[in-house]
Amino acid sequence: MKNTSKVMYLIGRILNIINIVTSVIVLALAIVACALPAEVAKETAKQGIENLTTPEQVKAVAICLIVIAVVMLALYIIAYVFAKLTSKTIEKDEKSIKPHVIMLVFGVFTGVFYLLGGIFGIVSVSGTTNKPTVEEK
Repeated sequence: MKNTSKVMYLIGRILNIINIVTSVIVLALAIVACALPAEVAKETAKQGIENLTTPEQVKAVAICLIVIAVVMLALYIIAYVFAKLTSKTIEKDEKSIKPHVIMLVFGVFTGVFYLLGGIFGIVSVSGTTNKPTVEEK
């Protein structure tokens, strides 16, 4: 279970890097749209997009995209850092359940692989602490 948890965190980190890059691209495009609302409004009018024909509408949508991209970027970066730290605790063979619970919570917001990694990590840690040893039998 420990190795399965580690693999789930690795897959989650790889997908997180893709999400970080995507958030940066969305943020950059939203900043450009916010800086040049008149040009974007002209182009959307040419394309036949009815809801973005004025610079004010373009600026409002761009600001919303900036806020969303910044929040998602922060969430993905924090999740990536915690996944890296949790993988290090697995490598050190620490029996703490806290990092797995944190990743379980982040898995709800950022992706299924962190969720599964947290579940497998909790099972592996709780499974090793509840096994009776030879001396206890």
